[in-house]
Amino acid sequence: MRVTTKPDETAKTLAGSATIADKLRSSLVQLMATMAGAERAALDVEQKRLAAKYGPDSPQAMTAAARRQVLELERIAIDADVIRQSIPTPDTGVDRFPVYGRVLTRTGDGVLRATVTAVDPSGADLGHAVTADLGVFSFQVPTKAKPPSTGIAAGAAPDAPIVFQLRVVERKSNLSFTNDEVFEAIPERMAYREIVIPDEPAPTPAPPKQTRAAASKKAPKPR
Repeated sequence: MRVTTKPDETAKTLAGSATIADKLRSSLVQLMATMAGAERAALDVEQKRLAAKYGPDSPQAMTAAARRQVLELERIAIDADVIRQSIPTPDTGVDRFPVYGRVLTRTGDGVLRATVTAVDPSGADLGHAVTADLGVFSFQVPTKAKPPSTGIAAGAAPDAPIVFQLRVVERKSNLSFTNDEVFEAIPERMAYREIVIPDEPAPTPAPPKQTRAAASKKAPKPR
């Protein structure tokens, strides 16, 4: 007997599989975070014991300290992965290109109340958001040119590609810089980015040229 699966049933099955995979990965990351925390706690105790027995500058204590630094870097990476898994994935559409992610310091801490703006070649604001807790931001860029009053560059043809760069402004530290990457707002696609702010603001680069920039269909989050 041959069993025929309808297209809509197949689509639901595939969508469900992706959801289950995301939940399993989230559970695995949480487990890794718990295990890594227990290992760090145990190493802290061992490091103090070795320092008390052999001295803080002894090879034994120094080896434990080096291992503790490695575990700290691992903690930062795992914590970042936990946060990525918790960020809702925005819905795509034929008229919008979602841009979301985080603004981070070089140590991996989220930057609060920084403004992330999509700017086109003329410097016009195509969409923006202020970072919330953990440096998370999310906004949408239109995929089609609109009249100048809506923020799209004047003179843009209705079917011209919408290209932009991401500008970050953080007034508390007097930071303002524009990322080098150029995006194209493509229907039914999105972009996730983690923007690391520089120690010293770099000069703002020239506006993006009207060229196509790759964008993934589902923009997987970095691992």
